[in-house]
Amino acid sequence: MSKQLPRGWQEKTIVEIFQFIKNYTNSRAELNDYDEISYIHYGDIHKYYRHRIECDKVDFPKISAEKLSKDINKISYVENGDLIVVDASEDYEGTCLSAEIKNLNYKLVSGLHTFLLRDENKIFADGYRGYIFYNHDVHIQCCKVATGISVYGISQENLKNIKVMIPPLDEQKRIADILSTFDDLIENLNKLIEKKEIYKKGVMQRVLTGEVRFNGFKDEWETMRIGDICEYKNGNSFENYIDENGKLFLITLDSITIDGRLKNNHKKINIDTKELLSKNDIVMILSDIAHGYFLGLTAVIDKDNCYVLNQRVALLKPNNIIVNSYFLSKLININQKYFKKYGQGSSQQNLQKKSVENFIVKIPSLEEQNKIAELLTLIDKDIDNLKQILQLRKLQKKGVMQKLLTGEVRI
Repeated sequence: MSKQLPRGWQEKTIVEIFQFIKNYTNSRAELNDYDEISYIHYGDIHKYYRHRIECDKVDFPKISAEKLSKDINKISYVENGDLIVVDASEDYEGTCLSAEIKNLNYKLVSGLHTFLLRDENKIFADGYRGYIFYNHDVHIQCCKVATGISVYGISQENLKNIKVMIPPLDEQKRIADILSTFDDLIENLNKLIEKKEIYKKGVMQRVLTGEVRFNGFKDEWETMRIGDICEYKNGNSFENYIDENGKLFLITLDSITIDGRLKNNHKKINIDTKELLSKNDIVMILSDIAHGYFLGLTAVIDKDNCYVLNQRVALLKPNNIIVNSYFLSKLININQKYFKKYGQGSSQQNLQKKSVENFIVKIPSLEEQNKIAELLTLIDKDIDNLKQILQLRKLQKKGVMQKLLTGEVRI
């Protein structure tokens, strides 16, 4: 690092601070849920953990001692305070993600594409080690030595030479306390959002099937074909018109989230076309390579004349006199297993127009549909508000973290 060190801080390389402990290279296929030794895979760090892993709250996959070493007495286990660093990532952002081990009271090994670092001389305070690699200056160093094309990797030799800034021990403890408070807030928000999502699924299952109904509604629900209440159209190929400065948004297979919502990161295109979508149109995924997982998933268009539909995505234009678009989209999504059954193809599953139009739904009066849609919309808005707060807390933490980890702000 070329920057001047804050008063009282030191600078050392990773190899001067940490001992590299043996890791293991077993794949996911060798893991199970019943053996005696827990195993942390680099994918777990990428997907779940940042800064710390509270092991008493985690149920890792397992592996047998025999698969780790011929001499089971020489297996290297993870210890509290150890730092696990990933050595591979699909992008620079994920380079050298890391987490500090806490509350470990069982046998755990560091697995595929990880480095296990041990601070035997206690240069760092407990709780601080997990933030070292999130210092912007440290991360930049890691990115510069990461190599690869589709996957970026960092070697042990390159990692050894990464320089890190070391505040005085008492300052490390104060920094760790502040950042841990942010982590606790973020973790609690994530848990609350998860609970709300589970609640939402339960409510959807009950109100969309008529198991629970609003007061005053007693009429029988009517059985109808999708083809009788919606006009079906296939999308067109607009890939040649993609332009980051385009005025229209392109709805593709990647535009719909797993919970049936539109993403905000649409591709843009520049083209004059009459094939514009209208507000309250329903779009459906017709092709999927993930074992049909997303096949038949729908979302509702939220704006007029802003979107066009790409190939392998279908338009369902509801008869608004009969059906509420939001209600119908949610109803289709809770019955998505129907479409998985009718997917055709091996490496890529595809839905045909006939299969979509023949899908049978039971729907109540439009008035009752509107009530149900209003309820589910309120739940969605509640979850969206929590997600916005979560993003705000993450941004706040990121800003505070960089100021504290670089010594720009002293405490």
